[in-house]
Amino acid sequence: MVLDRYILREHLRPFLLSLSVLLLILMLDTILEMMDLLISKGVPFFVVGQIALFSLAWMLALAVPM
Repeated sequence: MVLDRYILREHLRPFLLSLSVLLLILMLDTILEMMDLLISKGVPFFVVGQIALFSLAWMLALAVPM
């Protein structure tokens, strides 16, 4: 039990860090499109936030197997 927690603690931080970096890289294109929607099209921030949340869930499914 102690060994399991130690291994989990040692691997969880690098996993979460690499996952967040990979998600940020995948989200860059979507972020640019959302900025265009906010600035030029006048779409409300709430709608853009929903798009970002739904895109993040889809990209998380892409990033986890990597």
